[in-house]
Amino acid sequence: MTPEEERQIKAAKRKSQLIVPPLNFAMIAPGVYRSGFPNPKSQPDNDIKFRHFCVTANKEPFEEMDHAMVSEILAVILDTRNHPLLIHCNRGIRRVGCVVGCVRKLQGSSLKVFQTPVHVDPQYRPQWLLI
Repeated sequence: MTPEEERQIKAAKRKSQLIVPPLNFAMIAPGVYRSGFPNPKSQPDNDIKFRHFCVTANKEPFEEMDHAMVSEILAVILDTRNHPLLIHCNRGIRRVGCVVGCVRKLQGSSLKVFQTPVHVDPQYRPQWLLI
């Protein structure tokens, strides 16, 4: 079998697979998505790059996310070289919700969530970023 035939068969298999979106899947901004932990049916066979950030739960009143870690996560989200990008935690609620709140603030929302500065390379800054 030629490499081209193998590529065509692989593409046909991908098209025939049922893809189920992960829990709490939504678009945050063009190229940036959120969800709970992806399951095997929500991950088509492709070249998705993964970057893991170990973030503690954000449960009041005793725990809050590390501000430096949030800044690092936002820097990855705001770099368009990383798009398309899916950010997720177990259920896509607390930790992802906090990060989404920070992104929303950068989009001009009136939320008082984001206070730690983030460095964004202007060359790779997404067009929807308002800072």
